[in-house]
Amino acid sequence: MTYGRTSLLVGLLAVIAAPQHTFAEEKCHLMVGYEADPFQFPNATGRMMGVDVDILQASLADIGCTVGFTVRPWSRALLEVKNGKIDIAMGASLKSERTGFAHYSHPYRGHPHTVVALKSTQLAARDLREFLQNGNRLGVVLGWHYTDKIRSLLDDQTYKKQILVVPRSELLPEILKHGRVEGTLGNPSEFASHIEKQVFRSDYKLIRADIDLLHFLFSKKSVSKTLFDNFNRQLKRRLDGGMFMKACTPFQSKFMTPCSFLSVAPVLN
Repeated sequence: MTYGRTSLLVGLLAVIAAPQHTFAEEKCHLMVGYEADPFQFPNATGRMMGVDVDILQASLADIGCTVGFTVRPWSRALLEVKNGKIDIAMGASLKSERTGFAHYSHPYRGHPHTVVALKSTQLAARDLREFLQNGNRLGVVLGWHYTDKIRSLLDDQTYKKQILVVPRSELLPEILKHGRVEGTLGNPSEFASHIEKQVFRSDYKLIRADIDLLHFLFSKKSVSKTLFDNFNRQLKRRLDGGMFMKACTPFQSKFMTPCSFLSVAPVLN
């Protein structure tokens, strides 16, 4: 009887002491489709780097999973997640038609919408609402997607006369430069693509508008719900612990937007 109790105690201690990743499925190796951008890219030796990569790999390592990466155009990556040929896509916005074939992770990064203004104007607005309340004129692009929060302000009759709509994004720097508006609305990387990046960094300032939340997309066909749920718990734990800013800061020079504008922490909290 003593021997049996001792064996049971040893067995229980072994379970308690086991590493967290023991709940992963055996031989867990997942394939990730990516389209190179400043958040996910291969370095000179071919090793994958970037904010998205670091957060994904760390959260998967927590459950004992390794990853491989294969370059894919975004539309093809979605198709292959749907049919299970690849397991994960990164940087996905939430769309209802995708929920039938994919698990959406907790949001881990934002795709920012900002007001771009010239530093010389010395605008003091903290956000888009205050920018408009102060009577400033705003340039927007016809047909562009804006979040519901932004759209509610653009459609508000109070501000209608302050909104200047242009047909193409390349016109935004021009209308700002010539004083037709005090700010333009959109993604700062798109704005910066039409001028020299160094000029953008030195002459322009950003005012918060809103962010689109981005997620990791897991194939329902090739990834079990149990594995996905385990990953999602570890992802949230790491994000709650401040991982995003730690992962983002080393890559800050690659972005036109401060890491604080990309963080989803205010949404999660």
